Amino acid sequence: MDNKENINENITENNNTEVDMAENNNEKVVRKKRKPILDADEIRAKAKKWRIRKIAAGFFIVLLLLTFFSNTIMNFYLPEVSSKYVSSGTVSSAIVGQGIVENTKAYTVKASGNRTVDKIFVKENEKVKEGQLLLTYVEGSDTDLKAAEDELEELERNREKEELKMPTDMTEDELNLKKAKEAVEDAEEKLEETKENKEKYDKKKKKLEEVTKEIEKKTKKVEELTKQIDEMGTVASVTDLQSTIATTEKELASSKVDLSDLEEDLEAAKADGLDTKSLERSIRDKKATIAETEANLTKLRSDLAKATQDAATLAALKAEMDKKNDKIEKLKKEQTELDAKVSELSSVIDVEAAKDALETAKESYESQVRSMDTKEEEQEIEEKTSEIDEEAALEQLAEAKKKVEKLKTDDLIEVRAKHAGVVKSIKAEKKHEVSKDAELIDIEPKSDEFTIKITIDKSYKSDLRIGQKADIEEDYENKMKAKIKTIEADESNPNDKIAVTFKLKGSDIAVGQTLNLSIGGKMTKQEYVIPNNAIHEDNSGKFVYVITTKSTPLGNRYIVSKVAVTVKATDGNRSGVSGEFDDSPNVVTNSTKPLEDKMQVKLVSE
Repeated sequence: MDNKENINENITENNNTEVDMAENNNEKVVRKKRKPILDADEIRAKAKKWRIRKIAAGFFIVLLLLTFFSNTIMNFYLPEVSSKYVSSGTVSSAIVGQGIVENTKAYTVKASGNRTVDKIFVKENEKVKEGQLLLTYVEGSDTDLKAAEDELEELERNREKEELKMPTDMTEDELNLKKAKEAVEDAEEKLEETKENKEKYDKKKKKLEEVTKEIEKKTKKVEELTKQIDEMGTVASVTDLQSTIATTEKELASSKVDLSDLEEDLEAAKADGLDTKSLERSIRDKKATIAETEANLTKLRSDLAKATQDAATLAALKAEMDKKNDKIEKLKKEQTELDAKVSELSSVIDVEAAKDALETAKESYESQVRSMDTKEEEQEIEEKTSEIDEEAALEQLAEAKKKVEKLKTDDLIEVRAKHAGVVKSIKAEKKHEVSKDAELIDIEPKSDEFTIKITIDKSYKSDLRIGQKADIEEDYENKMKAKIKTIEADESNPNDKIAVTFKLKGSDIAVGQTLNLSIGGKMTKQEYVIPNNAIHEDNSGKFVYVITTKSTPLGNRYIVSKVAVTVKATDGNRSGVSGEFDDSPNVVTNSTKPLEDKMQVKLVSE
């Protein structure tokens, strides 16, 4: 703050000096427009703006540098790939493989037991005939025969002991299991019966409640009917009214006849010129009587109608009341029966208790089953073990018998040649002991029946057949011939490989010789030929990665795209394929990292 105040004071002094100089010289001076004096806040604001400008400038410089070098930085992390442009060409569809020559009739004479060699009658490279004497053993020197006989005797004794063992008795366990099962069945029946009783109880109780309500309703209705009957009071007699009406009707009829007679008399009197006043008075009186009688008759009829209706209403009310009373009696009887049934069922409707009893029975049964299963499993294991032991013992016994028989049969002091041939090597020595299966003499028969076996991919099996010929790469003078003898699954990899055995004939064939064979070899013209290492395979099939170039302001970028292919022909190095390619596609042959569709890569030369 002190520095800023000093600056402002200096500026003020300079301005004042300039004014004073102008006044002293009495001159017109054109003063320059003075800059406004800045306070401390304005100075700080300008300094802050300046710092922001510098930060923004630095940010844009860094951004430009990163943009410029982004391609270089990205290349450090991209997979490096080598590629090859695809072109048309020819591909051989030959099936190739390598194997070792064998002689099918070569054999080695081996010792039949632990023996002592007495004499040897042949020499190495000597030709021998079939059945020719090769060597002899010292008589009675087979120690294996005595050991085999002792072993057979021991096995027979053990077999007799095993036959004396008694089987495990499961009778009591089976009886307990049966009882437990029956208990479960009884508990299930009891539960079902309890549920049915509960259902009946609920229905009867509901019905009892309905009947009780109905009785109350009917009783209330009877009370209402009684009240209505009481309110009607005494009903007029219909019969009396009918009799009165009949009498009144007769009186009315008689009065009407009398009136008619009076009116006739009046007419006659008038005609005769007699005094009519008395008749006229009588007629008036009669008409008044008739009118009164008719009014009375109307009232009587009205009373009859009302009496008739009241009588019918009363009769209906009484009939309804009687009906209700009858219904009430029946309902009360039903109520009594239902109440008794509900009371009876109330003691046999505890479903939860029945469920608990069933669960207890089931647990007991399951416990018995587990116990039985455990014993059965133990017995089964024991039986299977016994069976296995018995089978093994029988097999061992049979093998021991065969061994004894064979040793007895093989207990010969002479060993003769099986086939004619040449003695290749003699490993036995006179007066020396040899163990069983020890190699004594190797004989290679004179035979041109050689074989060679190759292992190839299983997919070629459909292209092969028995008797098919093969070419031998090492046979430059065509002295050998090879034909397929057998086609079988490869023992080491039967799912993916097949073993093809060839029969060899010709000269210059040696056992142990390694030969390369090819089958087929037809050349075919293909539109697209690519190296085999460019072809990949996944669950959807075979495919290749094709490289496409994308131009950008910072240079070219290389993108790989996954393209499905179909292999039409192949040899050891190249394949003819078909697929949705552009003209002269460039395919990836090697990559430093696993690739994915639409991935950017770094292209390097092979």
